[in-house]
Amino acid sequence: MRRYFFYLSERGHLYHIYNLEDFMRGARPSGPCYQRDGPMTDFFFKHLRRADSQDFQSDGELTKLFMTFPYCSPCGKKELNHVCAQDAPVVFHSLDGSTLKYAGTLTTEFDPLRLYVKRCNGRLYHSVNRRDRSRPLEGVLSSLVAIELGLGYIEEEIAASMATIEESEGGDPCDDTRWRDHVLKWKGEDYPLRVV
Repeated sequence: MRRYFFYLSERGHLYHIYNLEDFMRGARPSGPCYQRDGPMTDFFFKHLRRADSQDFQSDGELTKLFMTFPYCSPCGKKELNHVCAQDAPVVFHSLDGSTLKYAGTLTTEFDPLRLYVKRCNGRLYHSVNRRDRSRPLEGVLSSLVAIELGLGYIEEEIAASMATIEESEGGDPCDDTRWRDHVLKWKGEDYPLRVV
């Protein structure tokens, strides 16, 4: 089986990893990327799924890569693309009405009940609807989408709150009470922001 390795940046840029050894030592790819390259990127993300141990069993040397590349995108029966995501395996780059867009032209319906913020980084996430009903993938909202939803301030607020907690060495960073006042206003309704 032919194997290729890719890195997905937090901005949604997909990079082919040409030197796996350098990547495993901490080097990150910097140039050229498949940035929303229509058909190729859409095909790649349509087939993206969580990797399982069987994806690595045929080559004993690759089993140690399983934790670094937790996603894969099969291409036929003889090619497997392994993916390491800087943050989430999907990055939503725009919001069109009630539709979140990712990859080249792929979409998922925005549902305010599936929106949440991670307290560890203050970023907003939304799951991706899968047509094949497989386990949904997590998608991160780009800063532009967060701003469009009126929630662009969340990341900075959480970071500032975490710094205050660290400085005072008091309080619990996992305490959700400080985030209960944050709501998303969507189509005339208020939705409390879930923090995980």
